[in-house]
Amino acid sequence: MPKMKPYAVELDGLHVVMVAAPSKKAAAELIGTTMYMMTTWEGGMNDDDEAVALAQPGVVFRRRIIGSEPWQKIPAAIQSR
Repeated sequence: MPKMKPYAVELDGLHVVMVAAPSKKAAAELIGTTMYMMTTWEGGMNDDDEAVALAQPGVVFRRRIIGSEPWQKIPAAIQSR
């Protein structure tokens, strides 16, 4: 299995979306966005990159930018839009 890296992006100005994937291109596909958006609106992370995307590679998580809500899984049906 390839090494997973965490990626995050601010898509709508309200939420940060993150995923662990082997590449930025794979992360963009999982999130359902473009490489341009991934690069332009990269959402900084840490706490060891949110424990490498909460240790569920390939699963997309979302939370509000403002506040302290926990990360929530995005259902696969929403990811593919």
